[in-house]
Amino acid sequence: PTLRQAADEWVAPGITLYENDMRVEGRQLTAVMASLPSDRSFASVDTAIAHIRGPRLPDSTDIVWQQAMLDMLFEYPIQSAQSRFALAPILGRLGLRVHTVLEFAHPDGTIRAFDYRGTQGIIQLDPTRGQTASRFFGIGVDHILTGLEHALFLAVLVIPVRRLRPLGSIVIAFAVAHTVTLTAASLGFTPAVIWFPALIDTLIAVSIVWLAFENALGAAPRRRWLVAFVFGLVHGYAFSFVLRDTLQFAGPHAVLSLVAFNLGLATAQLLVVTGLAMVAWALFRVVLPARAGTILLSGLVAHTAWHWMLTRGGELWMYDLRAGLAALGQQSLSAAARWGTLLSIVLVLIWIMSRVFPRLEHGEREDGYA
Repeated sequence: PTLRQAADEWVAPGITLYENDMRVEGRQLTAVMASLPSDRSFASVDTAIAHIRGPRLPDSTDIVWQQAMLDMLFEYPIQSAQSRFALAPILGRLGLRVHTVLEFAHPDGTIRAFDYRGTQGIIQLDPTRGQTASRFFGIGVDHILTGLEHALFLAVLVIPVRRLRPLGSIVIAFAVAHTVTLTAASLGFTPAVIWFPALIDTLIAVSIVWLAFENALGAAPRRRWLVAFVFGLVHGYAFSFVLRDTLQFAGPHAVLSLVAFNLGLATAQLLVVTGLAMVAWALFRVVLPARAGTILLSGLVAHTAWHWMLTRGGELWMYDLRAGLAALGQQSLSAAARWGTLLSIVLVLIWIMSRVFPRLEHGEREDGYA
């Protein structure tokens, strides 16, 4: 009775099933049992069901304090096995850190696995194209609007810019660059070394410090779009880490999720850049001279990014970088060909943009820079 009470009061209220977007009522707890941590029955759906419907542990079993598993079987009355199902497991109250491993067995035999931490809200177990596009577009927007490091990078990137044309060129170059590396990472073009994410995080901090110092020193780069493009390649890999963790919610629509995520990033970047440009215009027109304002804002951003750079650089240095570089040097010919293809695409894009943005390439200060 104690196990059943625990299941009813602690777990059942946190699990809601939806069928064709309608909440399913009439849930029943049909089985509950304690098992040992060494039990591996939940490796698959079939073995888990066989386990929980099988014999219970003998009464003589010694269970160590706080080292027992609680297994439950809930059954829901559904209309059809061919319906679209969604699950909302709100289990965050069970602990400070909750790790959920969810496995969905489709009637056609397809197994879809989810592995996440915290709460993800409603999880579409068999999402439609519209649901996938909406979810990943929102993830892209949210990542930019809530990610301080990307916002600071965009800020120092556009602070010196005064006119629409160079501003548009910078935004386009950055978007094209992160699209290239985001797509490349989705196709497996990511170095197979454990310290690569730490390297990307460090380079993002370096990119912010670089641009902040450049702004403060009064540099008026004629090819600001090129700087945005180069650093955009780095940020694209950072975006890929976010997509990698959420791609499990795309169902069979992996390509659509990539496109929607990228569109969300671009939309949020446009909003952030537009807002920053308007604030900078008002600030430099009413409160501070443009030069003084550029130095002050860039200095504030550099102060924050400098600490990031030192902290992340220290963490990166703790890895065995030489072993990783040696492993990269031993990659197969096919891997080298893939990286060569990626490099060729990058160079071609730079050449195209150098023709599309001729005024930036040959411009002076009056082109829109402080």
